[in-house]
Amino acid sequence: MILATAIIDMYGKCGRMSSAQQLFESMPIKDPTMWNALITGYSRQGECEYALYTFERMKETTRPDAVTFLCVLTACNHGGLIDRAQEYFESMNEYGVPSSIKHHNCMLDLLARGGRLQDALKLLKRMSFEPNDSTFNTMLGACRKWKDADIAQEVFEYSLQLDQTHEGAFVLMSNMYADVHT
Repeated sequence: MILATAIIDMYGKCGRMSSAQQLFESMPIKDPTMWNALITGYSRQGECEYALYTFERMKETTRPDAVTFLCVLTACNHGGLIDRAQEYFESMNEYGVPSSIKHHNCMLDLLARGGRLQDALKLLKRMSFEPNDSTFNTMLGACRKWKDADIAQEVFEYSLQLDQTHEGAFVLMSNMYADVHT
């Protein structure tokens, strides 16, 4: 099973999803790791609907885990499927899967890229654990893209409360203000 999963993953990285799917279907037992490899393969190839369809199939026979939800959120991110991602993110509790910083950062990235900075800020503020540099860089980068200096300032100040030496935050804020004032 480990070898089959590795080959499915390899096919996904090479863009040979029909071969990955064929090998997957030939396996008599499919564990979460194998399902995750197939979902990730479809996501990598930009076939987000197939990735989500595979996830729905998975739920019929196998309980998704934290990695599965990260794969699904990433697929939604690649496809710009904000509302579906939020549904999946909120459904993690139904499966007893606690969210991690990676799940939150993926959701923040999706919301921020989609221009929903207020929603991203709300999610950032309700995180039950400390954000990391990636969290702040994602938010500040999106504020720069959407030229929202107010939210950027709020995120910047929050990042400094946690780490006054976060050089990336200073650079992103400087770039943001340079873009807004040109």
